[in-house]
Amino acid sequence: MADLTLKNFVVNNKPGSWLLGYLKKEYGLIAFFDINGKLYAGKANDVKGETVKYRLRDNVISDDELKYQMAEDIKLKVKAVCYYKDGTKIEGELGEDGGELKTLYYYDVKDVGESKALANEELKRYSFTGYRGKIATFLFPYALLGMVASIDDPVYNEHGGEYFIESVDTTFGTGGARRRVEIGIKA
Repeated sequence: MADLTLKNFVVNNKPGSWLLGYLKKEYGLIAFFDINGKLYAGKANDVKGETVKYRLRDNVISDDELKYQMAEDIKLKVKAVCYYKDGTKIEGELGEDGGELKTLYYYDVKDVGESKALANEELKRYSFTGYRGKIATFLFPYALLGMVASIDDPVYNEHGGEYFIESVDTTFGTGGARRRVEIGIKA
């Protein structure tokens, strides 16, 4: 990750979770703990974690919320927010109206042209041919935000690929334990 200078601020009577939420909202940073209690913080997808292997119709219980999309069918708009050391910021948008909006954060970008080039690069990164959505899996294999999901499709071999895990929701009940894993951009 590129160096990031945070402005000084005082936090009174707020829990650590509030501060992590503030860093996410104001600077676009993510923070999470691994199974050993180690804190990871940085821009989303800058840290590539361990790989978890999933095989559709095998260790994936349900792929009803998983879609395979072609890059040319994706409508996406990128909003770039650039912060400078003096506290000022500039904003700009790039992409198609009527689709998903992604907000990206940059720091000390040289000028508007460089900001536009960075946003265009991210637009290409998010406009990929591949899977999007969520899968329901068993409790094992273990998965966490920041890890990489390697998805194998035995019916459509060409659809397989590696994707960043955006979120994991784990539930326990009388029917057993389940994970809902949200698939993000290609790793």
